[in-house]
Amino acid sequence: MLSLALLLGCASHTFTEPQGLPPLEASVELAPLRVDPPPPTSELTLCLESGGSLVVLDAIDNDDTREHGEVVAFGVSPEGRLAVATADANIKLWTLEGFVDELSPAVFTYGPEVAAPLSVDLAFLDEQVLSADRGGLVSRQSEFGFEVVGGTTPETSMTAVAVARDGRVAHADEGSFGNVMIRDLATSEVRGPLDVRSIVVRDLAFGDDGALFVVGLGEGSLLERWGADEREASALLGSVVEEIDSARDVVVAASADALDVFDAALVPRLTITSVGHGGRSVALTEDGRVAFTVGDEGALRAWSTVDGRELGQLAIEDPLRVRAALDLAFVASRDGMLHAIGCE
Repeated sequence: MLSLALLLGCASHTFTEPQGLPPLEASVELAPLRVDPPPPTSELTLCLESGGSLVVLDAIDNDDTREHGEVVAFGVSPEGRLAVATADANIKLWTLEGFVDELSPAVFTYGPEVAAPLSVDLAFLDEQVLSADRGGLVSRQSEFGFEVVGGTTPETSMTAVAVARDGRVAHADEGSFGNVMIRDLATSEVRGPLDVRSIVVRDLAFGDDGALFVVGLGEGSLLERWGADEREASALLGSVVEEIDSARDVVVAASADALDVFDAALVPRLTITSVGHGGRSVALTEDGRVAFTVGDEGALRAWSTVDGRELGQLAIEDPLRVRAALDLAFVASRDGMLHAIGCE
């Protein structure tokens, strides 16, 4: 896309001096005013906005070799690495090309004879998986090793983990007011617990500008924006939120019967009523123009965050989580099926 520049040329003005003095001519030159181009719109967004249909491009069975039980958490890296946590407390890694590895945290932390706590949320820090578990730990795992990087009160289950673009990690647990912490793993700097207003914290998400969004329950359902030093904004929601996500200047909050859309300062943009959908999970395209939700009725739905239109839907059996990366939507079903979804 070509950049847009507005060039203001020279303007010449002649001033009349008091009688007896020669006229004085002054010339003023204004530098060109640069207007940055709007952020690019993804191909997935363009396809959906122009009437394309959601289609399953590929599917993987996480129980391909043995039964792992129900999927309990799901994460996707920006590069398309998939992490699937299951009821047997293992985490399997996949890409669109196939199986990568199986991680067994119990071997590292508790010994192979003791079951590791189940993961409740997954995120990626580069190619390493961050797992927040029911035992109160946040661990960094890959096929090459394991490291505990966070936690608060032992045996107090975590509720959420999120990773910022600059590598900072935020996590929350089931303790009073969530014990929300922000950790810079590169410098070992720790901030928190944040003085959030929600008594029960349900989810976390970092914005592109580094702000942390926190959603939970207190006197109603509350969404907060935290900057470098303090709470910068908050918004009261009408329903209990299941998940939030943020991309570009958009923040979305999914509940059982609605999808609330805000700008990055938490100024409301629109509310999409979705009674009967039972939204469980939400993910934004990288440009923030499309939100994907999965719901109790067994469907993936795509919504415009610009005007609230439903852009598409696709039947998927018992979907649990949706994530977006590589210009695709990824859906994990509770039975272990993983779906890569595009638009045609």
